[in-house]
Amino acid sequence: LRREGADDHRGFAKSVLTEILEEREGLRPLRWPLLIKTGLISAAASIGLLLLLQTIIFDGNGPGAAQTGAPHSAGGFAARIERSDNLHWAEGTAARIRDDGWLSAGLLEVESGTLLITFNSGATALVEGPAQISIESNNRMFLQSGRLTADVPPAATGFTVNTPRLNAVDLGTRFGVTVEENGDSELHVMEGEVKASRTSGNSVATLVREGLALRADSRTRSELQPVPYAGDHFTLRLGSPSIP
Repeated sequence: LRREGADDHRGFAKSVLTEILEEREGLRPLRWPLLIKTGLISAAASIGLLLLLQTIIFDGNGPGAAQTGAPHSAGGFAARIERSDNLHWAEGTAARIRDDGWLSAGLLEVESGTLLITFNSGATALVEGPAQISIESNNRMFLQSGRLTADVPPAATGFTVNTPRLNAVDLGTRFGVTVEENGDSELHVMEGEVKASRTSGNSVATLVREGLALRADSRTRSELQPVPYAGDHFTLRLGSPSIP
């Protein structure tokens, strides 16, 4: 103690004495700040590893991805054809459809038949030809003309169908949309709720509940007009569900 500078009139706390002895023995005790710092570094490394694994798994870029068949999604593609019946594309469109069913961006024209489109979000849209459609994102599409039925699981809530006159945002389970050649559009809600608004003009949103229907015509300043419900006129199923 005298070598550490303590004389007869100075007292050392036990912790100070312990520190001195440990330094004499070449030991460095872990301090709380050091323990916290080590824990934070470990946690950050663990989170980084989880994010890396998630990217590998969901992007299909991990080892063996090329050997496991079709990936969960294809780069740059947001939706693919799940099933179809007597499907015929317009001549200019057919060349842009991949052999594995993934749909390219841009306007796609269906001459006849029906097809079930599955989006990466989990939502599905059953399109009846003739129709013109465009895949805009993992959870949004554009219907230029024709008829479709959207079926949306809870995980894909917010699935949106845009038309020349109408925007329909899903808040429930199932709804149908029709678009005439002039762009006039109708929304029929089979299950759940849908938030509808005009594409331009009076864009105040309206909540459309199950069993109700609305129409959007060229009068952009007027409110959406209620029309008789005709949800039973939409095709709800195409073939048998595929085996996961």
